[in-house]
Formats: sequence, C-alpha cells, structure tokens
Amino acid sequence: ISTQESNPKKLWSMITGRKLREVQDIALHELPHRRQHVGIHNQLVFINDSKATNLTALKFALNKMSSPYVLILCGDPSKEQYDSYKIIGPTKVYIFGKHAEEISKKIFHPDKILLCNQGLSSVMNLIFKDVYHCQTNILFSPGHPSGQDYKNFEERGDHFIKLALGSND
Repeated sequence: ISTQESNPKKLWSMITGRKLREVQDIALHELPHRRQHVGIHNQLVFINDSKATNLTALKFALNKMSSPYVLILCGDPSKEQYDSYKIIGPTKVYIFGKHAEEISKKIFHPDKILLCNQGLSSVMNLIFKDVYHCQTNILFSPGHPSGQDYKNFEERGDHFIKLALGSND
C-alpha cells in the first residue's frame, strides 16, 4: 500500500476502516533520539538524532537541517558498507570516540575536528567555547552504530541531552 496522505486522521481512517468523523484527535509526538529538539543555550540550538545509526539516517538528518549548523559524528563505521561520503552543509564536523580515525578516513569535509579516543564531553566543551555570531544548530547525528563508545543509541542520546542541558559528564 502506498499513499501520499499525511493527515494523521485520514491515515488512521484508512488503516482502521473507520469513517473520518469517527476518528478522535490524534496527536503525533516527537520520537526520542530522532531529530529531537533538546534545548537552547545562548546562540546554540541542540538537536539529538542519536538514533541515526547508519549513513541513510545521517543523510536524512542533514537534508532536514537549516544553516548554520555543526555536526557531531561517532560510532563504528566498520558495520556500515560505504567507502567514502562527502558531507555538505555543516560549518564544522566533530568526530569523536574510539572509532574517530576510522570515520575520518571515510568522511570528507573541509573543517573536520578529530577527537580520537575522547568522549562527547570533550566535543561539547569545544562547542561551548567557540564563538557564534548567529543562532547555530548543534546536530548530534552519529551516522554509525554505537560501537565501543556507548552501549546503544539511547545511552549516547541521553548523554548528549545531559551535556546540552548543562549537566557535567
């Protein structure tokens, strides 16, 4: 089944076979860890997309972003089947963790900041110390499975949220 319909009430009516007038209000909520707006700190808008565990999800997130923005990558690229990818859009790309060097060899961007064997808190410290002249989005969309850095996407997303909201490591 394929449809171009985006109205949740109409979709629910189509799925259940109920008449449209019988469908109650449907509220669609943000999914945690999927392009989740975390908060704003001065000029920085934090977006948690830690569920982006592959290149397809990363590309989707990048296509939805508005400039200017900074990208944070991590995870294990060996589980992804791509040779290289040129990232277009972000002003900077931070790559951290135990797999940072492996990711850096596959990802191309003119302003990559590599933090080998360092954690997300090191990245966030650099981001908070940087100077921003306008509102800037900080996108945490790792693009790879967690690997050796985190147990899973929930753990790394929760860590990002904690750091973005100003809690210490």
